[in-house]
Amino acid sequence: MKTSFLVGRVGVAVAAALTLAAGPAALGQELYLLNAIHSQLTRVDGPTGDTLEELPILGATRLRRGLAARWDGLLYTYDDQFVLDRLLRIDPHTGQGEAMGGELPSVMWTIAADPGTGVLYGTHQGDDLYRIDHETGEGTLIGKVTNPQLFAPAMAMAIGRDGFGYVTDRQNYLFRVDLETVETSFVCVLGSMNWYEDFDFDDDGVLWGAWKFDAEVRRIDIAECAVEHLHKWLHINGLEVVPGGPACYPDCDGDGALNLFDFLCFINGFNAADERADCNGDEKFDLFDFLCFTNSFNAGC
Repeated sequence: MKTSFLVGRVGVAVAAALTLAAGPAALGQELYLLNAIHSQLTRVDGPTGDTLEELPILGATRLRRGLAARWDGLLYTYDDQFVLDRLLRIDPHTGQGEAMGGELPSVMWTIAADPGTGVLYGTHQGDDLYRIDHETGEGTLIGKVTNPQLFAPAMAMAIGRDGFGYVTDRQNYLFRVDLETVETSFVCVLGSMNWYEDFDFDDDGVLWGAWKFDAEVRRIDIAECAVEHLHKWLHINGLEVVPGGPACYPDCDGDGALNLFDFLCFINGFNAADERADCNGDEKFDLFDFLCFTNSFNAGC
């Protein structure tokens, strides 16, 4: 079809420069805190620690540690089923959890979502890095997270908008990890004694962390390696920055303006069969997605 030819040519031309926006929600400064011991999810104001909502988490055998969020608005962690772990997705509005069918090795330690692709990653017992299918729960081993300076295992992980993973070890050395090759590089030291349970970046690139020893929420500037101590809790086993509100879907490149570059960005995603380019949600990539995107663009935000 002529349409397919045009789409392919334009998509190739912009593939190196344009990507789809990070997702349908801009990250704010509210946080989700996971208490795995008491199966509780708490939404708090990040800077002050004021509690905004508390929910029991239902449908899990036994929760592990770590918390991640994708563009679908759901939260992800692990359900410890004793001889194996399963990916558990949680509706943050109801607390209802659902364990996926795929099997993961027992004792998964960390989980994080790539804000640019939505792909989930996790580590098994700290050093085996897995790519995790959010629909099936199946994990694919990528390799071992190793570094001469890294005191295994990796205890907490987050993924930045630069596409790299960031992990800390038991000595709180922060490392940058290539999620394809598992190559690591040292960043800085984030303190001493104990470790972080979980991390997540906000939209400004600030890293939020849950400290193990006294369940303290901390805010970290990794460029300066500066740690700000905020508030303490009884238990925190997972932390995630709360999506800040509905995004502007047709602002595909996320620059705050609706223009030709958003169409080029959409075409690039369409050619890559990226799920965000399935505008009408029918799990097909065809002309109707272009019509849907055009209508959304014309409607504005």
